[in-house]
Amino acid sequence: MAIRWDSPLARALASELAARLERAKLRAIRLDRARRELTLFFRSDTLHWSLHPDRGWVILLPPTTPSSDALPVPARLVEVEAPPDERRVRLVFRRLRGAPRRVEVVVELYGNPWNALILEGEEGMVRSVLHPRPQGARPLVPGIPYRPPPPSTRWGLEAPAALETTFSPQTGGGSDLRQESGRGTAFPRPAPGESPLEAFLRTAREAGDPRLVLDHLAYASPLNVSALLAAPPFPPLAPEDVPGPGGGPGPELPPGEALPPLPPLSLPWPAPAVGLWGPELWKRLHTLKDPIPCVLETTRGKQPYPYPLYGFKFTQSPSLLEAMLQVARSEGPLLVGREAELRAALEGELQRARRRVRALEEELASAEEPGPLRDLAHLLLARLGEIPRGAGRLVLRGFGGEKVRVELDPSLSPLQNAEALFRRAARAEAARERLPELLARARGRVEELEAALKRGDPGEGSAAFPEEGAPASHRPKRDGPPAETGEKLPYRSFRSSGGREIRVGKGARENDALTFHHSDPDDIWLHARDAAGAHVILRWKGEGSPPARDLEEAAILAALASRARHSAVVPVDWTRRKYVRKPRKSPPGVVLPERVRTLFVRPDPSLPERLAPPDAGGSYRR
Repeated sequence: MAIRWDSPLARALASELAARLERAKLRAIRLDRARRELTLFFRSDTLHWSLHPDRGWVILLPPTTPSSDALPVPARLVEVEAPPDERRVRLVFRRLRGAPRRVEVVVELYGNPWNALILEGEEGMVRSVLHPRPQGARPLVPGIPYRPPPPSTRWGLEAPAALETTFSPQTGGGSDLRQESGRGTAFPRPAPGESPLEAFLRTAREAGDPRLVLDHLAYASPLNVSALLAAPPFPPLAPEDVPGPGGGPGPELPPGEALPPLPPLSLPWPAPAVGLWGPELWKRLHTLKDPIPCVLETTRGKQPYPYPLYGFKFTQSPSLLEAMLQVARSEGPLLVGREAELRAALEGELQRARRRVRALEEELASAEEPGPLRDLAHLLLARLGEIPRGAGRLVLRGFGGEKVRVELDPSLSPLQNAEALFRRAARAEAARERLPELLARARGRVEELEAALKRGDPGEGSAAFPEEGAPASHRPKRDGPPAETGEKLPYRSFRSSGGREIRVGKGARENDALTFHHSDPDDIWLHARDAAGAHVILRWKGEGSPPARDLEEAAILAALASRARHSAVVPVDWTRRKYVRKPRKSPPGVVLPERVRTLFVRPDPSLPERLAPPDAGGSYRR
């Protein structure tokens, strides 16, 4: 279930992040619109913020390699801050090199959808937005200065001390906060010995209207309003609703007996069996003094919060980030960066494999029986003289004397109709021979992908495609002596089942030469994802994607010419060669591909031998 955010939770988290990530060095930032995620790759940690409406948690994990689509931002964290009474967190960075020097990441936790922005420069120009919003009073699109939401004007921001002041009987009571709050509305008149805050909460409680608190009191939210309005004597609670120390089960109560009186607020924390309530809770939410991170048990699921709240069972946690991690782990595996990218690609591949299985099953179920089609074609040939040209429906006498109803194509002659039936019978026979094998392979593919997902990530993370080429044991070799004449090519050539040339690089420098000097812009470029290996080029001139079989064979060669060759399933990236670029001053073999798709293949060590051309002069040895 999704975590709910309010201003105290945002401020407490910002305070904790500021302490945990003080002056941390940032490597890259990634906004994933499809998964609704923000990831900040620090050298010491990975901060992952899931802004999906079904999640919402923030987790701090060990450092991971930035994914290929992350924005490189070499910078140092200088500030983490959440404005008072706002659901907005700001992380401010100073670039280590380059301009503009100031970079800011803003997370807005208002309404739906939650949003994240990357700002640059002192003027806060929007560089990137998780959810662009071009319309409205506050557009959020790249290229314009960022406009934050209007600041909160609820009571308690400008004059918290006045709210907490207790009025003695000698003062006559009464308080008007028009000057302090600027809202033009006064608090109710306090009774002797009562503060304006206590008077306001009492008035809202007596009126039975929590909306008064939500509309007018700073730091109040739907999460904490019931605890703010709680006051002795508390209403009876059922025994199963009584929280015990630290959030455990409460004491056994006889049927019908009310909850024992709660300890007075003056007792030191933690008070046994209950969370905070009333004015004492508001003071804690306002100052965030002595936070007590915990996980509340709410009707909507587990909820991290900086303080236990009266009326909720809870479990204390060492920190808010630890509480977030506990909630996130209860929902499934935690994957960020390359791991999340690979898992998403693997899940997409599994969905496509399942769709193929369903399509093959439907095709097999609807395939015609070839025997009856051939029998009907033979009958037409035997009765050609009885069939008028242009006939559509007619009844013929069968070979056994029975009546046979026949539907023909009127635009064809009787002989052409018979030939069409023979062709249909041949196609049906071929389909019935071919489809079971294809269906078995498709089901096997689904099982492989499901097993890979069950095991976890099939690849190993790396920042970019590695600079080294194919391992020596997997490089193409010739048994005979090298050619004495002609250019020494930087690749080994293979021929796909469809007759298309596949070129496999021999090393880091040879990879560069193959990619940028021995291929055309429309050729297909392949490389095993997250593993050192060779660049592979599938020669292709046509529009769209190459034939699936040729592409799969090129991907298998890329997997075999990489360090992932012993894996059960290897993800192989592919794109048009024109979308592959060489970063400035990068080592040999390092490239940055764009518009990448991923193909998951199973390495077949026998494939290079089968695809080697007759004039190869040797074998592709292991």
